[in-house]
Amino acid sequence: MIFKSVNEAFMYYIKQLQSASESKPRGMKIKECLGVCFSIANPRDRITNNSIRQMSLSFAFGEFFWYLRGSDRLDIIEYYSKIYPQFSDDKVTVNGAYGPRIFGGVLSQWEQVKKLLLEDPDSRQAVISIHQPRDLFSSSLDIPCTCVLQYFIRNGQLNGITYMRSNDIYLGMPYDIFSFTMLQEMLAVELNVELGSYTHI
Repeated sequence: MIFKSVNEAFMYYIKQLQSASESKPRGMKIKECLGVCFSIANPRDRITNNSIRQMSLSFAFGEFFWYLRGSDRLDIIEYYSKIYPQFSDDKVTVNGAYGPRIFGGVLSQWEQVKKLLLEDPDSRQAVISIHQPRDLFSSSLDIPCTCVLQYFIRNGQLNGITYMRSNDIYLGMPYDIFSFTMLQEMLAVELNVELGSYTHI
């Protein structure tokens, strides 16, 4: 499905979940829709703001800048959200922090993706892996919900696709899409192309 905004997608799937099937991952009773895929025609329309869910913009920007910093430090993100210590194994770092996985290390996935697209704008290899094989064997309190970010340049526009293994619609989805569309727009600027559509799976 294609929506004009994140808010429109949020309201649609909130209604879908009311009649969705139930399951109990890790013993927690939930309602879930499997295999969901939707696109946002205008990724800049990234704020969820309605009577059901009002986003905290301070947290949205704080988390996004934490990613850009490439940090896994708990004290930085805890300033914006007091629930983060629940996901820290050592109360110092956050295992599943996206920043180090996207920007960190000797080989930055972000820089490599940018290089690939500059050298071959038609490439289909511009993939950033967030969920790593080691996560399958981890007993950490924080396993990344995001698997992959993928980028395509088509018709002079940078399109983004995010593949999630799991996505809580109320707590996670609004902030995930905020950060991922911000990253998409940032990459489009760095590549000097227009911003295309955003797809969330």
